[in-house]
Amino acid sequence: MKKYELINGVFEWAEAKEILIHIILKKIQFHNLRNLRSIEQTGKPHQASLLRIEQLEAVKKEILLEDRDEDESLYNLKAYVEIETLIQA
Repeated sequence: MKKYELINGVFEWAEAKEILIHIILKKIQFHNLRNLRSIEQTGKPHQASLLRIEQLEAVKKEILLEDRDEDESLYNLKAYVEIETLIQA
C-alpha cells in the first residue's frame, strides 16, 4: 500500500474552503464523466458514480453552509490518499 500526502498546511477558513470545494468539484466532474461514458457504452448510468455524486454534493453543501468567513481562526488542513492493490493482473 502507498500513502501520499496531498495537503498539509495552515489556512484561513476562506482558503481552506476554496481548496476543499475545488477538490470536491473535480471529483464530481470525474464521476459525471464516468457516468456519461457508461451511458454511451452500455446505455445504462454508472450507479456507483451517481451515488458518489450525491454524497459529494452533500459534503459540498455542508462546507458551504459553514459560517466562518468572518472568522480569523487558522485551520490545519491535511489530506492523504492511500492506494492499495486489490487484484493483481
